Amino acid sequence: MKQKITTIILLMAAFAGLTSCNEDNGPVIAQYLEIVDELPTYYKLNSQNTLIHVEGNADTEIKVLNSTDEVRSYISEDFLAAYPDYLAVDFSQYSLLVKTAPVFPYVINTSNTNFSIIYNPYKECWQLTEEIFVSDTLEKDWYVERVALVIEKVPSDTKFTCTYNQKTQFD
Repeated sequence: MKQKITTIILLMAAFAGLTSCNEDNGPVIAQYLEIVDELPTYYKLNSQNTLIHVEGNADTEIKVLNSTDEVRSYISEDFLAAYPDYLAVDFSQYSLLVKTAPVFPYVINTSNTNFSIIYNPYKECWQLTEEIFVSDTLEKDWYVERVALVIEKVPSDTKFTCTYNQKTQFD
């Protein structure tokens, strides 16, 4: 009997932890955007980067693109020649979320990166979370990274922020 009561209390605590209360609107339930596909990531040492102009102290830039015209106006023809998948998106059903950022040299290969997109009701925007794997090895140069995610259709002016969840090889 004691075990059943403990189980019920733990379930109630877990439920309370999964939702939060907003006094104006009641409980806030997590909303996710579906990531349909992840296009090949551009990840180059700045000294070897020839396709994207990014300053080392630049902020992360996130852009929603909803047509091939928007893609062509935002991304250079040289980049699109090397990464033609950006133009192959079915824009009648999906949006292309493009994140461009300087990445500092402790990031391990981006092929191990995981993404999620959840709505943040307090900031009133979508939050792209990038789970990255880091190491202690520092190189002298920084990297330029461009990630492109095919997501469910959203307006071009949809607000996004980016957060990083860093993990080591030992996590």
